Amino acid sequence: MLLPAIIFMMAIIQVKAQGTAGIDVIPNGGFEKWQDTGQPTGWRIVSSLNPERVQERRPESTGVYALKIWLNGGSVFLAQPVSVKAGKQYTLSFWNKGSVGNREIVVTLFWYDNGSIKSREKILSIRTVKDEWRRVESTVTIPENIYSMGMGIRTQSYQGYMLFDDMSMVLKESGPDISPVPEAPDNLRMKAYQNEMEISWNKVADETIKWEVVFDDQVETITSGNSYVKTKLKPGSTHHIKVRAVKGKEFSPYAERRGATERMREAENSEDRIPYLRTILPDGSCEGRFLKLYYNELANPNAKVSYKLDGVTIEPKDNTLEFPEFEGFYKRFRLEVYIDEGEGREWEILYPHLGVKRNEK
Repeated sequence: MLLPAIIFMMAIIQVKAQGTAGIDVIPNGGFEKWQDTGQPTGWRIVSSLNPERVQERRPESTGVYALKIWLNGGSVFLAQPVSVKAGKQYTLSFWNKGSVGNREIVVTLFWYDNGSIKSREKILSIRTVKDEWRRVESTVTIPENIYSMGMGIRTQSYQGYMLFDDMSMVLKESGPDISPVPEAPDNLRMKAYQNEMEISWNKVADETIKWEVVFDDQVETITSGNSYVKTKLKPGSTHHIKVRAVKGKEFSPYAERRGATERMREAENSEDRIPYLRTILPDGSCEGRFLKLYYNELANPNAKVSYKLDGVTIEPKDNTLEFPEFEGFYKRFRLEVYIDEGEGREWEILYPHLGVKRNEK
């Protein structure tokens, strides 16, 4: 079984050091200081990793020792997160060596807010070279309004050991005073239906970043959320989606996807085709008082559609029908839907006992 070894590094640093260029905010990153308990000073390492202080220095090291852990699962902790300067850039670097090659090392940062983790950001992924010391380096931009940070180094292997030395994170001499260029959205996803596409991407800790969504070369919206639903699409149509981050006057590269909406089960002119609300469950019910008006078997996404609820005409807002407040947890309504696609294709659809389960939006 593949067992991960995760190294989380956290430390308390004085505010003076946090704001001073060239000061390393990772304490005892060279693993020179050790306690009588067999642990590096300030670190808590689970016994399954069998941590060792070894005299195997990386090239040109000014120190004597390195940290050795056996890859059989477990974690290494420091007590508190590191203090950092919001909006600034740091240089993160460390040396590593493995007894086996081609083993992945992943560095993840944990952004803290009021003492708890707000979000996580993977910033680095490398692979080891057998029996050879390698130095890795990455520039880290601290999100706005973030002042403390944790860090994790995850390694995976079936066997062998890893050596770590001279881990450091230093504020750059010329840290930016303006917004840096943001990174492109991570993990752009798309879920297609017959008339809609749901687009989403990973959240980030920086709340000042907004997202520009481009659909078929047309800007759809600029949103602070991490998702968007494109409506009124034809079944079986192909589309090009692009999303980029916006921070002030700076724009990231685009993340892009191409995809197609689902096809209808019946042909457009088939007499067997009857549009229906896909957001109503097969048992004739819906969750909550807010019903999204998304259809299947609707050939014309711009069809004229009107609604009556318990005999009263109702005007939906933003493709959403709102049911009236009611007591209890369940109530039945009579919903009438009138659809005119044009060219003589018309339907009157009745949901005589639509059950609404109370679940506030």
